[in-house]
Amino acid sequence: MESDIETVTTNAAPESGTDPGTDPGADSRSDPGATTPEDSPGRADALARDLREERAFRQDERFLFVFAIIVLLDVIVFDAVGGWVVPVVLLILELAFLVVLARLMGIEAVGDLARRLGHWSKHLFDQAARAVQGLSKPKIKAG
Repeated sequence: MESDIETVTTNAAPESGTDPGTDPGADSRSDPGATTPEDSPGRADALARDLREERAFRQDERFLFVFAIIVLLDVIVFDAVGGWVVPVVLLILELAFLVVLARLMGIEAVGDLARRLGHWSKHLFDQAARAVQGLSKPKIKAG
């Protein structure tokens, strides 16, 4: 019985408060994840850049997921609808929704495309308005 007590006390952890597997004299700088104060600004910039890239990637993924769901729903709805007017109207509304969603999510390619389409449509409507104004003016011949 006495030998059992001696075995337990010799296998016990040291009372200095450290774990039995750690070396109290080990330097924390040998840890590859540890940074020195000199490395902090560059590392912080790199981490911030990585975070921005990851967020942009996830936003792109979310947008593509929404787009895929809309395409699948379109296949189901267009199969059920008999005419061509409803699908065309739905496509126009969906495109407007997707463009707005892409701009909100910060997808640059769609934002550029939307900006170009906006300029093109404004130019087209301006030309149409001038043509209508030119047709509505009565032509008076002197004579």
